Amino acid sequence: MPRMLRDIIETAIRSQPDMIVVGVMGVVGAGDALSDAVQRDKPDVVILGIEADAGPRACEALLYDHPHVRLLEVTDDGRGATLCELRPHRVPIGDVSAEGLVGAIRASGIEAS
Repeated sequence: MPRMLRDIIETAIRSQPDMIVVGVMGVVGAGDALSDAVQRDKPDVVILGIEADAGPRACEALLYDHPHVRLLEVTDDGRGATLCELRPHRVPIGDVSAEGLVGAIRASGIEAS
């Protein structure tokens, strides 16, 4: 993430009375150093700069290793951001017929392979 973009985000967060910045890391890969920092500091949210074409969930491993963390991915050009999190998602299904169950699966966006 470019330093100027990182400074803008950090300033915005520090100005919030209910948020605390627990650490700022420079250029770090999405590997062991980041995971170790998350384990040590126990943040609620990790803000991570990613390449604009990195695709969805560039750091799934971080989420699986630390399921309590929400990951805010900000593109390096500052034009996009995605909030990623692992959480239970439950949708009650009123119609438990075969057609109702198939309809619920289709509505969830899961594609058959």
